[in-house]
Amino acid sequence: MDEFSELLKKAPSDILWNELATSQQRQLATSLWEATNYGGKPKPGQFKDVEPKRQYLEWVLRMEHDKQWRNSQKKRYTADN
Repeated sequence: MDEFSELLKKAPSDILWNELATSQQRQLATSLWEATNYGGKPKPGQFKDVEPKRQYLEWVLRMEHDKQWRNSQKKRYTADN
């Protein structure tokens, strides 16, 4: 998981948004970002407190990666037994 997180950190934002993420993942990341950062529109002085949307996309991609990894391990364990 650490290697995947490092890969996400190093990848350019346009690659994350346009190549790696599905439309559902982009929508989830955007929704989470909006829910966290908007309690109404932030005032100009508060923009420094708004977290980058990229962090939310990285989080969504890590969660999906973790889910896929656990599923593949389950299948492997089931096939071995």
